[in-house]
Amino acid sequence: MDWHCDLLEALSDFGASTRVKLDEICKVLGLPGKLGIDGSQVAGMYEAGQIEDIRNYCETDVLN
Repeated sequence: MDWHCDLLEALSDFGASTRVKLDEICKVLGLPGKLGIDGSQVAGMYEAGQIEDIRNYCETDVLN
């Protein structure tokens, strides 16, 4: 737990303010944010064998 940082909780001051999506924070900061895929699509992508697309999606999240 010492190395864990839940960005959603940290950015909402642990429930003191409305939760915002990482995509919204990225766009406010001038970062690209999501590029056409969101987390709700990953299971279907996996079932369709789109592993490379999932990797790219996750890499973009990390870079943001």
